[in-house]
Amino acid sequence: MGFLGGSGAIRIPGVGGDAVGGFVRELDEVLYGPRRVRRDFVAEVRDGLEDAAEALVAEGMPEAEARRQAVAEFGGVGEVAAGFQAELTAAQGRWTALVQFFALVGSVLMWWGVWRVFPGGGGAGWDDGAEWAHPLARALDYLQAGVALASVAAAYAFRRGGPARTRVVTRAVGILAIVQVPVIYLLSAALSAGVAPAPSTPATIASGVSAALSAWAVLSGVRCVRAARKAAAYA
Repeated sequence: MGFLGGSGAIRIPGVGGDAVGGFVRELDEVLYGPRRVRRDFVAEVRDGLEDAAEALVAEGMPEAEARRQAVAEFGGVGEVAAGFQAELTAAQGRWTALVQFFALVGSVLMWWGVWRVFPGGGGAGWDDGAEWAHPLARALDYLQAGVALASVAAAYAFRRGGPARTRVVTRAVGILAIVQVPVIYLLSAALSAGVAPAPSTPATIASGVSAALSAWAVLSGVRCVRAARKAAAYA
């Protein structure tokens, strides 16, 4: 199996500079999407080419020629990549939708604990806060719930539709993941200013965890947009 090196190409040991190795490396370089899924696709192609070449060798063809013939019969890199990229784009979209959903739900539940459970852990100040704090908090709740529901709907939408729909949904999921974070942060900052919560260790920890979850969602959203753009190039 292959080894992963960051978000770049997958290093596949045992692949030399022959026709099969060159095809596999080039395919790996042009595909973009979740690393594990991409690794499986590249390994599938490599194994198929190796099997085809071995069958030709068994029929009496020289090995080097057999490997070139196997690649020639398999199709061009662009043709093969087009089908795999469509599936990678869908996989990236589904993954980002789930990341966004769980990041939001996790953040909401965590802050609920900070504001309601921990004594003095940020809840002080609600009674004396600005009049607009409660409506803003409610609007923030509705916004987060809407984004979470949209993420679930998007994850379900990938079950139907062709490559064109997949690209549109994936791009939309990515844009939503990127945009919702600064909007929610601005509303949360305004809410904090209106409520003036008392400083606390739970609130500080929750802020750090929220920032990490938000960064995770944004990074996944960026990958969504890139995957959709890559798929569009093969359309």
